[in-house]
Amino acid sequence: MNPTIRWLAWAVWVGLIFATAPVGNSLQAWLRTLVGDGVFRLLLLGLLLTAVGAAGVVALRRSGTLDRNRLGWCLTIAAVTGAFVWRLRVLTEPAHLVLYGTLSAITYWALSSRIRDPGIYLAATALVAIVGILEEAFQWLLPKRYWDLHDIGLNVTAAILVQLLIWKGIRPATITGVISALSLRLSFRLAAGAALLLLCCLSNTPSRIDWVATRVPGLSYLGQGLGTRMVEYGYRHDVPAIGRFQSQLTLAELQRADRERGADAAELIRRLGRQDRYHRLQVFYPPHKAPFVFEAGGHLFVRDRYRQRARTQTDEAKRQRLITAAYRETLILESYFPATVAHLGETLRPEARRRLQEQQQPNAPFTSEVSNWFLTSFTEIQARWTLLAVLIALGLADRAVAQRASGDTDRVASDQELGYD
Repeated sequence: MNPTIRWLAWAVWVGLIFATAPVGNSLQAWLRTLVGDGVFRLLLLGLLLTAVGAAGVVALRRSGTLDRNRLGWCLTIAAVTGAFVWRLRVLTEPAHLVLYGTLSAITYWALSSRIRDPGIYLAATALVAIVGILEEAFQWLLPKRYWDLHDIGLNVTAAILVQLLIWKGIRPATITGVISALSLRLSFRLAAGAALLLLCCLSNTPSRIDWVATRVPGLSYLGQGLGTRMVEYGYRHDVPAIGRFQSQLTLAELQRADRERGADAAELIRRLGRQDRYHRLQVFYPPHKAPFVFEAGGHLFVRDRYRQRARTQTDEAKRQRLITAAYRETLILESYFPATVAHLGETLRPEARRRLQEQQQPNAPFTSEVSNWFLTSFTEIQARWTLLAVLIALGLADRAVAQRASGDTDRVASDQELGYD
């Protein structure tokens, strides 16, 4: 088939991914409402496994016999995909596997018009990664959509699974030999492009966003609210009897700030009023500018919201989860924001606290939703230097392959001139 048609199909699918970004969550929410969460998850799982099964059928037809090795790879990839989808916490996440798994297959199809060696699998994965990172950056610019490193990981995972399925399961007869210098250099350059894009994203902190928003016409909205954040770095705190919460401050810094600035922080939070407090915190005291004030007000808001929802919840299991969350937020406030809460006059009355403690589930895991978007596995400096090292390594590898290929070409030309060929 004409390579132009293949790349046109690739461009159409990429365009579809970007076109559905503004309405993707709404569309999935509508489908989940229509069929139910459980059925929606099963439909996505069935779609993914059907694709893997189809690949297995293709592999069987190509080999003509029951190739146990190919079948084993197909079954393994199906099992990994099924387990991966079933463990995803957010029901919208499997859609990334569907969209980017399909893109991975189309990318292989388009590249196969030019590349006929195993390097195609590396190049296809890297190209899909570039699209995945660009789409997340595009979502960051949209209202009510966010940039998420986890989603980029899902996109790349989908690409890898499909390329493995083609490589080890289907094993196309047109892909033969060893990786050529051409495809290897293309893979290195595409991987470098993906690493450079990721470096830019991981460096796009709120302070830099504020700088852009004040200087670029039409982008002033980027500094308003948490929805326009891209990345923020902080600490993850796992506290016995409480659970997990994240902060831009260490535990010692939180306690010191509460002792020294609790009264001032309480006054700032009080001025915001109770109505729409969380949104006002995002606008006037965002985490990168006033982390202690934001986190104190955020934990107060979340505690009270959980308590309010628990009062009207008729499902007992959901009610217990809400009470547990409200109690754990209470413990966070008592441990790290006691002076601030006391100056605000929002400390729980003893009887209300006792009821929460009696009805909560003491062994249930808990992760606070306050600042839960922070990156805590690595710092900005670590991300920057790691990706810079990757870029340098890819550049050196590309140069080494180019020099080796040039040397091989010179040797062949010399041998031909001497009559050895």
